[in-house]
Amino acid sequence: MKGITKLTLLAASCSALASISGCTTTEFDAIVKEDGLNDKPSVFIEPHLNNCKVQPVCTRIGAEWHDAKPNDASFVVALNGIHTEITGASLNIDGETIALTELVSLDDTLYRQHNLWTMNWDSTHQTFLSSIDVVKKLANAELSSLTIETTNGTYTDTIYGGHGHRAESYDAMWRFLHEVDNFSPSVISDFE
Repeated sequence: MKGITKLTLLAASCSALASISGCTTTEFDAIVKEDGLNDKPSVFIEPHLNNCKVQPVCTRIGAEWHDAKPNDASFVVALNGIHTEITGASLNIDGETIALTELVSLDDTLYRQHNLWTMNWDSTHQTFLSSIDVVKKLANAELSSLTIETTNGTYTDTIYGGHGHRAESYDAMWRFLHEVDNFSPSVISDFE
C-alpha cells in the first residue's frame, strides 16, 4: 500500500506544481487503452526528455505495458535532433547497468499506432523489451541515466540525479506506473 500512496502523492503534487508554475512534468500523461494490443488493456507514455547535455541532440525515454503480459514492459527510447540508427541502449540505475537488447517491432506497439504521423519526423525511435521491475527500479532510483548507442556516436543523459534534479522522464515513469496500477495492482503491489 505504501507504493500506491507514493504514486498517488507524486501524481497529485506534479499536477499541482504544473498548474502553479507552468512546469512541463505532466505535459504528456500516460495513455490508457481499454482495448489495446490483442484487445487487452494497455498503457503507454510518450518518450520524455532526460536532462539533455548535448543539445540539440537529446535522449528521451517512454514506456509501454500490456495486460496480456503483465510482468513485461517496453522502453521506447528516442533521440531528438538527429536522424540515425539506434544500435543499442542501456540504463544505469544506482550504479547497475541494465542493457536493453531485445528489440520490439514498432508495428507491435501502441506507441507506433498512436504516433504514426510523427514517426521519423524529428527524432529516431527504438523500442526494447524489458520488465515492469526495471521500470519500478528506475522510478525508485537515487541516480539514473540512459545511454543510447547509434551509428553516429553515443549519447548519455541523466534521468534522475538526486537532490531533486530530475528530468521530465523521471516523473513520466511515475505517471506510467500509476496507470499500470489501475489495471493490475498485483504487478505494482510491492512498489515502494
